[in-house]
Amino acid sequence: MIDAGFTDISVAVIRLEKEIPGSARFARGLVHGNPLIDQIRARGGVDPDRVVNALAQALRQEFGSDPGRMPLQAIVFSANRR
Repeated sequence: MIDAGFTDISVAVIRLEKEIPGSARFARGLVHGNPLIDQIRARGGVDPDRVVNALAQALRQEFGSDPGRMPLQAIVFSANRR
């Protein structure tokens, strides 16, 4: 960033926990709400609902029973340009 002409560079790590009120609904959104569903169908994969169910179970194991708690983290860079 310095070589590109930026000054007053700062970096902040922001952490928070987000509640997952319903693992099944969250899993459904993850599968059906992005291009993943198209790839599953195009490849003749398993029934998407089986993927949703497996993902919901994995979310519960990883983040706890409904409601679960998911840790999130963002790294934020800020700078000024000369």
